[in-house]
Amino acid sequence: MQMNQKLLQSEQTKSHIIKESSILFSKKGFHATSISDLAKATNLTKGAIYHHFENKDELFLAVLQSIREYWRKEILRDILQIDSAIGRIKKLIENHINCVLNNDCICTMFIKSVINIDNLNDNFKRVIQDTYEDLEMFVEHIIKKGQKRKEIKLELDPEFTSLSIIAALDGGIIPMMASKEEVSYKMLMNTMEKLIIDGLSK
Repeated sequence: MQMNQKLLQSEQTKSHIIKESSILFSKKGFHATSISDLAKATNLTKGAIYHHFENKDELFLAVLQSIREYWRKEILRDILQIDSAIGRIKKLIENHINCVLNNDCICTMFIKSVINIDNLNDNFKRVIQDTYEDLEMFVEHIIKKGQKRKEIKLELDPEFTSLSIIAALDGGIIPMMASKEEVSYKMLMNTMEKLIIDGLSK
C-alpha cells in the first residue's frame, strides 16, 4: 500500500513537471530554458527534476509526447459520431478552435517547435512528424469518403487538400503569436472555417 502511494506521488510529480515545463518552454523556447528555470517554475529542486528525467532533452521529449496525446484526443473528440464528411471537417475545426482557446500555451509551444524543427534533434522531430502524419491521414480519409458520397468536390486532391486544411488551422495560431494587438482567434477561425467548407462542398 505504501509502495503504491509512493508510485502515485511520483507520477503526480512527473505530470506536474511536464505541465509546468510545457508552459515555460512555450514562453522561452527549448534552447533558452535552463534546468534552473524549470526548477523555479515547478517549485522543485534540480535534483527532483533529474530524479524523473535524465536531462532537459528527455523532459522536452516527454512534453512533446504529452502534447501529442492531448492534441490527438481533443482534435478528434466526437468526430466519428458524425456521419457526413463535411460535418466531420466542421467538427475538426471546432475542436481545433476549442483546443487552442482552452490551452493556448500548449498549442503555441507545439507550433513554435514546428517552425524551428530544423534546430531540434531527431527524437523531437519524429514526435512532431508523427503527429502531423496521423492527422493528415485522418483528414485525407474523411475527404475521400466525402468524395465517394459526392459531398466533396471530386477535382480536389485528397492528400493536398488535407495538408492545406491542417496548414490553415495551424496558421491561424501565428497571428496570435506575432501580433502586438489582441487578435480574435475565434473570429479568425470562423472565417477560415467558412472558406474551407465552401471550398470543399459541391
